[in-house]
Amino acid sequence: MNFQVLDGVISYILYSWHLPLLGAFMRNIVPSLNGLPIYLTWSLFWVWIAGMVVSFSLVIYHLVERPGMRLSDWLRSRVGAQRRQEQAAAVPLY
Repeated sequence: MNFQVLDGVISYILYSWHLPLLGAFMRNIVPSLNGLPIYLTWSLFWVWIAGMVVSFSLVIYHLVERPGMRLSDWLRSRVGAQRRQEQAAAVPLY
């Protein structure tokens, strides 16, 4: 899977979760980085984004969103089959 497809797949989850995860980084990790060179702090920031935010988004996609999409497809097929049966039963036979 190339990066553009991956980005399209997890873009909503990435959008939804990036701010809370970055907030956790700023609250919990940045205070302990005082005194480090700024380039090291920024490097850790980008490692956090690449490592945590993107990984978390992929995990949530595979554990929540994909099963939800499969459930939705299954429910739609069941409702569609039920409607076709009802329509077939409602057609008067002359």
